[in-house]
Amino acid sequence: MDRHIFLTGFMGSGKTTIGKKMSERTGWPFYDCDQEIERHAGRSIPEIFKQDGEHQFRLYERQMITDLVMLEQPTVIALGGGALLVPENLTKVKQYGRLIYLKSNPDQIWSRIRLNRHRPLLINGQNILSEEEFMRKMSDLMMEREKGYLCADVIIDRDGREAEEVVNLILERLATIN
Repeated sequence: MDRHIFLTGFMGSGKTTIGKKMSERTGWPFYDCDQEIERHAGRSIPEIFKQDGEHQFRLYERQMITDLVMLEQPTVIALGGGALLVPENLTKVKQYGRLIYLKSNPDQIWSRIRLNRHRPLLINGQNILSEEEFMRKMSDLMMEREKGYLCADVIIDRDGREAEEVVNLILERLATIN
């Protein structure tokens, strides 16, 4: 395996957790796209959304993906949940690596992220969305994003699995397609 590994999925699906474990197992560097954007921008994702809007955030994200795919050493990269909305991002990811979709059901995602104020898509003004509001919003976002997610080389059902088991499944399935 000598290509980048890109992890995609809805917020709260475990991309960062799984990415760190993949990095430990492979010995490859790990980058979380959202964390890298924050580091480069000197602001949090919610601040970027509030001050610049989602469109500008997607431009930052596109540039970050462009920078990361050009790294020569194979790398594990956690993409933002909406990164594949930009067709250019999907093209680059597929060209430079293997795409892994960490699939998770809405109830599991809600239980993981419901109190996280760091996720701009969960906030309505100063308030965190209710479960009902979140489920409606998530349904709309999933319909919009699923097309990109389903372009993955490997799809893993994340629910009910510990991170180590997910990493094992990813590596087993990648071994069959490399």
